[in-house]
Amino acid sequence: MNPSYQITRIASSKSYNTIEYHGGTISLKQRIVGSYLNFIWNFFVPSYSIFNNQAIEKLSASTFYLYLSSITNLLLFGLGFILLMIWAVKGKNSFLSRACVLSIVLLIPLISNTTYFISCVSHMVTRYPFYLWYLLVIVLLRWAKDQIDFKKCTRLRCLAFVLTLFLLLSNVRFSNEIYTKKDLETKSTLSTMTRVISRIEEQENFVPNETPVVFIGKPAVQSGVAHMKKYVPLQTGISYDSSITYYQAYHSYCSTVLQYELKICDEETAKEFARKYAVKEMPVFPAKGSIQTVDGVIVVKMGEVMAK
Repeated sequence: MNPSYQITRIASSKSYNTIEYHGGTISLKQRIVGSYLNFIWNFFVPSYSIFNNQAIEKLSASTFYLYLSSITNLLLFGLGFILLMIWAVKGKNSFLSRACVLSIVLLIPLISNTTYFISCVSHMVTRYPFYLWYLLVIVLLRWAKDQIDFKKCTRLRCLAFVLTLFLLLSNVRFSNEIYTKKDLETKSTLSTMTRVISRIEEQENFVPNETPVVFIGKPAVQSGVAHMKKYVPLQTGISYDSSITYYQAYHSYCSTVLQYELKICDEETAKEFARKYAVKEMPVFPAKGSIQTVDGVIVVKMGEVMAK
């Protein structure tokens, strides 16, 4: 099949992660303005988001000290801007060369945010080019070593070093919390699902990989750790509290992680059972009665609602 036809067909479809799905009707002006605003938001705008009736701090950049990191970014960007202006005024290059460089710098937010420009969506994993801005500050400081008074340059370099070190420490602490959270979720899910399998096997007339099993809801296995921040859904991959995040993952988890074959009914069947009165009256696991046989099917009620 013609590759160009396939690309055109995929790009024009309305499935997830296609251009048509994400802002296919957004104007060029809105895309450009949005790309710059998204870049600025990533570095400078800490705010609050309401999630589960709680006000939760969030900053698009993944870091621990939200407001201090925002101020630090502002100082580093300000330092870079000042050095850039000094370079533009005192630099020995031609006017055309300086104009070209300044134009490229002004285009950095747009160039590094092409994902948003194309699709009007910016996932955290597509924002790595944003942080090339820090390299520009480092390059300008290296240039300033030969152009500015030695003492002033040394102070500026020390300031940039301290600010960058703070951001690194803030990011490392954030990363450590995330890894701790995900590790606890992994272990908690393993413990929970092991107990679920044990309780299923206790059901009368249960035969592995023959007796149909249906899961209702999503397991809430990790309710949080003291002194650990709460994380909002906008932060990709860390807002869930379980290794099982959608219905099909039950089968994958049992067969791959637990190496245990269960005859798990499809999601439509699970929705049908969720509407049954007997299932609605069931308590949530691990309470007694959370695993019952209903109409010849073993029903495991892990939660009230299964998130998509």
